[in-house]
Amino acid sequence: MKRGRGYLAFIDNGVDTVLNMAAFVLAYYPTAALAGPMVTLTDRGALLGLFFSVVLTSVIYQILGVNDQGRAPFRRGRTASAVPVANLCCLGVLSLAVTLLISSAEVERFVLLWAIMAFLISTAVIMLKRQTVVYIISALYRRGAAIKRVIVVSDSHTAIEALVRELGSPADSGAVLLGAVSDTDGQGACERLGGSSELSSVLERTSPDYAIFALESCPCEEIIRMVNVCDDACVKVYFLPTAHGYFRSARQVEEVGSLPLINVHSTPLDRPFNIFLKRAFDIAGSLLLILLSSPVMLLAAIGVKLSSRGPILFRQTRVGMLGRKFVMLKFRSMVVNSEENTAWSRGEDRRKTAFGNFLRRTSIDELPQLFNVLRGEMSLVGPRPELPVFVEKFKEEIPLYMIKHYAKPGMTGLAQIKGLRGDTSIEERIDADLYYIENWTPGLDISILLKTPFRAVNRREVYSGKREKREGKRILYAASSMGHIKNFHLPYINALRERGYDVRVMARGDGADYSVPFEKKLFSRKNARCRRQIRRILKREKFDAVVLNTSLAAFHIRLSYPLWHRPRTVNFVHGYLFSQDMPRIKAWALLLCEIFLRGRTDTVITMNSDDLHTAKRYSLAPRVLFCRGVGAVIGPPREPSVIRRELGCDGVFALAFVGELSTRKNQEFLIRAMPRILS
Repeated sequence: MKRGRGYLAFIDNGVDTVLNMAAFVLAYYPTAALAGPMVTLTDRGALLGLFFSVVLTSVIYQILGVNDQGRAPFRRGRTASAVPVANLCCLGVLSLAVTLLISSAEVERFVLLWAIMAFLISTAVIMLKRQTVVYIISALYRRGAAIKRVIVVSDSHTAIEALVRELGSPADSGAVLLGAVSDTDGQGACERLGGSSELSSVLERTSPDYAIFALESCPCEEIIRMVNVCDDACVKVYFLPTAHGYFRSARQVEEVGSLPLINVHSTPLDRPFNIFLKRAFDIAGSLLLILLSSPVMLLAAIGVKLSSRGPILFRQTRVGMLGRKFVMLKFRSMVVNSEENTAWSRGEDRRKTAFGNFLRRTSIDELPQLFNVLRGEMSLVGPRPELPVFVEKFKEEIPLYMIKHYAKPGMTGLAQIKGLRGDTSIEERIDADLYYIENWTPGLDISILLKTPFRAVNRREVYSGKREKREGKRILYAASSMGHIKNFHLPYINALRERGYDVRVMARGDGADYSVPFEKKLFSRKNARCRRQIRRILKREKFDAVVLNTSLAAFHIRLSYPLWHRPRTVNFVHGYLFSQDMPRIKAWALLLCEIFLRGRTDTVITMNSDDLHTAKRYSLAPRVLFCRGVGAVIGPPREPSVIRRELGCDGVFALAFVGELSTRKNQEFLIRAMPRILS
C-alpha cells in the first residue's frame, strides 16, 4: 500500500506539471487580450520563462509536500490549502525573478499579469482534478471495488480497537475489517470470528486478503503455526507491535545486518536539509516580522509601563527542545506576583491588568518572542513551551508528553490555530503537537502561519476586574421547535435548573421562554427576521452559555451573536449532520455553514463516527467530543433490583427497545449489546 501511494504521488506530480504547463499556455491568450501581445509564445525568452516556471512549480510542490500521500489516496483536508499556498509561493519567487531580470516596465507588467492569470487557472484546475480523483476513488470504495478484506489475530482488546479506529470506513481506507480471531470474549470493537484453533476454518469462511497479528502473550511456536496456516491459504500476514501506541506515524525501518530495526520516533525534522530549511525560514521570517511589528511593540511597551509598576518585559523560564531550558520573553500582562513561575494562567485571572488583558486577548504580548526565534531558542511554528514545574507534572500523567520536545517550541502552532490555548485540554493540545511533529512539512508551517492572524484573538481572556457578579450562570437552551425540546431535552434542562443554573429555552412553539418562529428553510426571509429578534434577546439577556441542538437553530443563533458579547457555545450534532447517507449537496451546505461559524463555537458534541471524523477534519470547534448514542440517566445510579421491584417485575423481566433502524444513529450497537445484557 505504501509503495502504491509512492507511485500515485509520482504520477500525481507529473500530471500537475502537465496541468501547470497547460495553465501557462492558456493564460497567455486572456493576458494578450487585456494588455496587448508584448511577447509571443514562440519567443525564445517566453519559452525559457515557461520552462523555468514549470520547473519552479514542480520543485516548490515537492518542497511543500503538496503531493505527499496520507492514509487515504489523497489528504482531502489539506487539498484546499496546500495547492493555493504552493502557487502563491511560486508566484512570489517568479515575481522577484521578473523584477530582477526584465528591464522594460511594459514587458514586466505583461509577464506579471500572465503569471497571475496562469496561477489562478492552475489553482482552479489542479484542485478540481484532485477533488474529482478523490470522489472517484471514494465512490469505487463505496461500491466495493478494490476493497481489501482484513482480519485481526489478537489477544489484545486495545490493539483491536486501535485497528478499528485507524482503518475507519472503507470509503476512506479502502479496507474492511471482517472481525477478530481471539481466544478471549468481549471484542466489542468488532465481531469475534473464532478462536486461534479455528483459524483455518475462519480463513476458509471469510476469504480475507490480509491477516494482522497483534499478539501480546502468545508462544512463538503457536505464532509460527498460525502464520503457516495463513500462508497455506495465501493470506498475507502483517505484524502489529505490541507497543503500537508509540508508533503514531510512518516509521523509518533501519537494518543492522539482517535484523530490521524500527526508529520509534523518526520525524521529518531529523533530516539535516529539513532542519536547515526550517531554521532559514525562522531567521528570515523573524527579521521581517520584527521590522513590521516594531511600531506595535513600541506602543505596547508604553502601555505596559503606564498600566502598572514593574518591568516592561516578562521573563520566564520555559522548557525547549530536548528538555533544554531557556528564558522566554513576553510583554508583562499581570501585576508582579509571587506565582508567576508556578501558577497556571487562566482566561479569567485576577492578576491581569486591564491593558494586559487586551494584550493577551489580541496575542500582542507574545511579539517579543520573535527575538527568541532569532536567537534560535524558539521557532515561528511548533509546540508551545511549558513551565518546568508543569513539564515534570505532565510527563508523569500524559503518555508521550515528552515527545513534543523533539522539536523547537513555537510562537504559534497547530494547537493554537485549533483554539487549544490557555486553560484548555492538555491532552488535546499534546495530540495536536505530536501530529505536527510527525507530519511536518514546509507547507504545513506556511499554512499555520497564514491561519494564525485569524485565530489570534483569544475570546477566553476576560478581565475579572470589571466582570459583573452573578449567583448562578445563565444558559440558553435552543432548538428549532419545542417538540424537539420536549421529546429529548427536558431531563437535561431540569437537571441544570436543580443545580442552580438559570436555564431559558428558545424554540418555535408554546412553552418556550423565547418563542422564535423558525422556518424549516436555512436561508428564508422569515429566518432573517428571526435573527433580528434573537440578536435583541442576546443583547438584553447576556447569557453565559448557549446550548444548541438542531442545525437550523444552531446556524441562525450563532449568526446573531453581538460582536462585543459572545457566550460560550456548545453545539450538539444529533447523529445526522454529516452522515454519508445524507444527500451530498445538503451535507456540503451544512458543512460550509459550520466552517463559517466555527469561530463562534467552543465545543461540538457528536454522536456517530461520521460526524466525529468530519468535525475533527475541518476543526469545527476547539473541542470536539464524542458521545455514543442519544440519552442519559441524570442523577445518582440506582440498583437494577430496586427498579424491577418498583415496576412490579422482580425476578422476571422483559427488555423492550424502540428505535429507528438507521445507519445515522447507534441502534446497531444497542442491538449487539442485548445478548450481553440478558446474560
